[in-house]
Amino acid sequence: LQPLTPSPADAPTNAGAFLRATGLKPSVYAAPRLSDRPTVLPNHDAKWEANFEAVKQHKEYYGDFNVPGNYLKRWVDSQRTHYQDYIRRDRKDTSMLNEYRAMKLEEIGLVTTKA
Repeated sequence: LQPLTPSPADAPTNAGAFLRATGLKPSVYAAPRLSDRPTVLPNHDAKWEANFEAVKQHKEYYGDFNVPGNYLKRWVDSQRTHYQDYIRRDRKDTSMLNEYRAMKLEEIGLVTTKA
């Protein structure tokens, strides 16, 4: 019997050589292209909504965005940064923020369109 993988001394130095040595087809090892990946991952939607609701409730109760805890403070800061990227890029898909999220942040006053 032959080993499934070559010994380290015989190991191919690039992907093409590896595929030829193992007999595998490129599609087996091909990573999905960036264009095939969703811009916002589904499990992040629930987290984003939960963070948004926590910040919204804080704003309604205290009247400001000085949220407690490092996690929510970082989230607020990152949303402001993502929003500025969203505005600068003319609302293109390259932003980490989509139109729905930007609109929600605007509604509660977390972000403004002023530069």
